[in-house]
Amino acid sequence: MKKYIVIILFSSFFFMKNADAHPHTFIDIKNKVLVENNMLKGFDMSWRLDEITSSQLIYELKNAKDKERAKQDVIGELSFYIMGNQFFSRLYNEKDERIQFDELPLNPTIQIEDSRITYNFELPLLQPVATKGHSFKLFTFEPTYYLSMSYLDHKDISITPNSQCTVSISESKVDESLRLYASQLDQTAKPDLSSINQFKKSDSNMPSDIEYSLGSRFAQRANIDCQ
Repeated sequence: MKKYIVIILFSSFFFMKNADAHPHTFIDIKNKVLVENNMLKGFDMSWRLDEITSSQLIYELKNAKDKERAKQDVIGELSFYIMGNQFFSRLYNEKDERIQFDELPLNPTIQIEDSRITYNFELPLLQPVATKGHSFKLFTFEPTYYLSMSYLDHKDISITPNSQCTVSISESKVDESLRLYASQLDQTAKPDLSSINQFKKSDSNMPSDIEYSLGSRFAQRANIDCQ
């Protein structure tokens, strides 16, 4: 079985040979927070790949002899990849206690629209969590910052109607010297932790147990505040 996931993650590398800045690949996030009977159940995610990254994958899908098999292979490989990376997400309550996700994404699909691939899936919690009087924060990022994952608009996060909760997005306040450091990394370079440590910590209200990385320093925070 062909490893389509390699194309997804590294196609921009082949097309952007002269690029000299992190990140190189971009995912636009849309997220619906799933609340039922005052219980947080998970997140309905849509991850849209950038056009350059999508193009090679679309080419492979359109030229496959068995198109449905190729589509299912891509869905399976994407699901396996994000599972192996903890869904690139960390969820915490107001006490900075980590809340675990279930092992498998639910109902994963892909779609092609406007020359871009969108991967849709439900990210369930291992156990639903009571929302009444609680708040939560969700971080989604790729540690090396080779891959940028972000909400482009505050409207890109929503929540189940009548949930008695509100949602919002907070940007990480990244020191300009760190932005410059990231912009000067070439596409094959891995961020050096000792180099990152020299920069002023970003004001992202990030829990202390999140791995200290370039990607986490740039991560947005999705806020869920419940009455």
